[in-house]
Amino acid sequence: PATGWTLKSLIVNGVDVSDIRFDVKPGDKLDAVATFTDQRSEISGVLMTASGTPTPAYILVVYSADRRHWIPFSRRTRELSPASDGRFVVPNLPPGDYLISAVADLEPGDSNDADFLADLATHQPVRISLGAGEKKVQNIRAGG
Repeated sequence: PATGWTLKSLIVNGVDVSDIRFDVKPGDKLDAVATFTDQRSEISGVLMTASGTPTPAYILVVYSADRRHWIPFSRRTRELSPASDGRFVVPNLPPGDYLISAVADLEPGDSNDADFLADLATHQPVRISLGAGEKKVQNIRAGG
């Protein structure tokens, strides 16, 4: 799509498959409609230590609260390192409910692993909901 536009939905045979796995077999007939939007949602904020000091010392993992989206390379899963002043921005997220976890160490591919995300979800992540085009500020405290 043109710059400034992002996928809103991909409807295949009446089902939105934008963020879930689906199989296509030889001979399958597909009725598909892709819809794009210029309403982009984002989360921004500052990552802080338990005492409230801004820090870049952790990696943030932002992931869907819906386990169906815990698939490799989901557009609803992001990992990022905050700037040196602890500030972060997670742009272009689809609307929905998200969890945010701060981790000290992240191996390549961890955020694409459903078991890893399931474990993160048990450690009191921050929960945030985004509507279409919403830009929310959510500061995060890590390390205690």
